[in-house]
Amino acid sequence: MTPTSTPRSTAAAPAWSTLRRTDDVVLLHAASAGEVRPDDPLPAFARALVTIHRAGIVGAKRLSHDGRLHSMGEMVIHPKGFHSIGRGLPAEAFGYPEEVDAITGGVMAVRPDLFNELGGETAFSGALDALAACLEARRRGWRIITLPEVIVADDAKVDCSAAEHESLVLRFGFDWRSPDLDAVRRLHAGTGLLWNARFLGGPARYLKYESRPALHWKSYAEVPTYRSRAEAIVKFIAEQATTLLSRGTSGVAGLALLDFGCGDGLFSHLFAQRGFSVTGVDVESSAIAQAREKTDQQAYPGPRPAFRPVEPGPLPIPAASIDVAVMLDVIEHLPNPVAVLQDLRCVLKPGGVLAVVTPEWQYGGWSDAIYHICEYTLDELASQVRTCGFAPAQAGRVGAPYRDVILVAKSGAS
Repeated sequence: MTPTSTPRSTAAAPAWSTLRRTDDVVLLHAASAGEVRPDDPLPAFARALVTIHRAGIVGAKRLSHDGRLHSMGEMVIHPKGFHSIGRGLPAEAFGYPEEVDAITGGVMAVRPDLFNELGGETAFSGALDALAACLEARRRGWRIITLPEVIVADDAKVDCSAAEHESLVLRFGFDWRSPDLDAVRRLHAGTGLLWNARFLGGPARYLKYESRPALHWKSYAEVPTYRSRAEAIVKFIAEQATTLLSRGTSGVAGLALLDFGCGDGLFSHLFAQRGFSVTGVDVESSAIAQAREKTDQQAYPGPRPAFRPVEPGPLPIPAASIDVAVMLDVIEHLPNPVAVLQDLRCVLKPGGVLAVVTPEWQYGGWSDAIYHICEYTLDELASQVRTCGFAPAQAGRVGAPYRDVILVAKSGAS
């Protein structure tokens, strides 16, 4: 497993100026924006504002200076939190309009009546103003659309001061970088901010452990590539925990490990064999029964893994009682990962270790379109855990035939 860096951008967000204003369109241009194709995007924008139902703001496909896609717009009210759609993909990706939560750079066109309602040019003067204006338009029931036929060179990223960030949090009542979606539903029920039912809904009922009992144990016993994957993941996490918790020669013996979404208990078993004191939790009672049955047949150098069923919501685990928390092939199933990450931070000791393994998102399809709510790039995963109070420390990828990413972080980041 090869370690991978997790960079963080500090590029400044653009300020905006009005390029043109007609009876039908206000055309805005970010200071960071470069060449625009076509030279006059106004006809395409005006057509979209007229033909797309409730379109209030339309923007352009943004390309980085290396010619790759920088953004097809930004999502905010989403399990992954704030992120740019398609960053790093080939420029030709996304051939159809995309509906998004916000446009934060390039060029955009706004309906004149909406532009005036939002406050006119003063609504686009600060680092987060375009983001705030788009969210306000969403709240009022307008749609935000990105057009692939208008292309602009602009790879500036959103950044802001702590005061600007807090001002936007207070205005809308949630952290726009990584929103707790349950809180957003309570605060904005009935408004256009909750437009994206595809992401705000839940996955299909998970039947894996009912239809294929002890699936992971069977795969571990019969599929060499799966066994290698499992052992590589456990080894990587154990080594990182030893380093980050300064355990030295004592290793992981006796460290309290929480296996969140433990399933049939295979990974709980593998961690316990290394000396961790393991508690596995899962919402599927059938999975917990299988985990207990399988681990009762095994020998361990320390305590036998303990398993308990849990309900969705706050964890019934004492605060600051866990050294290491792991989510292995879990976060992609969660309708509200921010709430879970915040719960895990509460049960971890100060400076405790979080490890997340998940399929890496790839353009063209998910690894499991039925049960997965969303999949992450490594940068998106690092951003989400960071905004939930963790400091990403090390990352890697699991080799073929799998396409998993693994991220290890420490709790206590500001």
